[in-house]
Amino acid sequence: MTDQPTTKTTPKIWTWIYVLTVLLIVTILNVIILASIYVPKIESIESMTGPPGQTVPGSSGGSSGEITLNTSFTWQGIWAAPRIAAAQLVKSGSLISIFFSGTAAGATISDAITSVEPLPDDFRPSTILYVPILVRNNSNATSEGRIIITPGGEMRISLADGDDFDVGGESAASGFPAFSVSFPQIS
Repeated sequence: MTDQPTTKTTPKIWTWIYVLTVLLIVTILNVIILASIYVPKIESIESMTGPPGQTVPGSSGGSSGEITLNTSFTWQGIWAAPRIAAAQLVKSGSLISIFFSGTAAGATISDAITSVEPLPDDFRPSTILYVPILVRNNSNATSEGRIIITPGGEMRISLADGDDFDVGGESAASGFPAFSVSFPQIS
C-alpha cells in the first residue's frame, strides 16, 4: 500500500454565503427600483385633491376612457381619533385600481378599521371583495390582513382571519402601510 499525500479541503461554505448575500442584495435593490417606478408617489394629503366620496362623471385627462380621482378617506375604529389617508382611484375600461397611502397610530380600541366615506360609485366592485394586504398590528409591520370592499362602497380592514386589531396603547402603532387593490368591474 502506498502513501498518498493528504490535502486539506477548505470548506466552500463561505463562498456560498458570499454568493447568497450578493444575490439577496441584488434582489432587494431590484425590488426597491421596481417599487419606485410602479408605486405611485403620494407626497402628502395636501398633494392629493378632491373631496372624499366624490362621484366622477367622466375622464380626468388620462388615456381615452380612463378616470382618475385623487382623494382621501377618513379611517376609524381602532384609534382615539379618526385618521385620514390619501388615495388615488383609477378606472381604465372595466379595471379599477385603488392606491391607498398608509396610516398608523397607537390603537386604543380593539376593533377593525372602517372608512367613514364609501368608495365613489364609479369605483365600486360588483361583488364583495376580500383582498389580502399587510397591516400593522401592535407595531408588527408584517401582520397579514385583509380589506373587504362591498358593492355599496363600504371598506373594512381587519386581520386576515377577520379578527380585530390588538390594543397596544399609544406607543404601539397599528394601521396599514401603503397598498393597492385592483379588480375588474363586471356589469
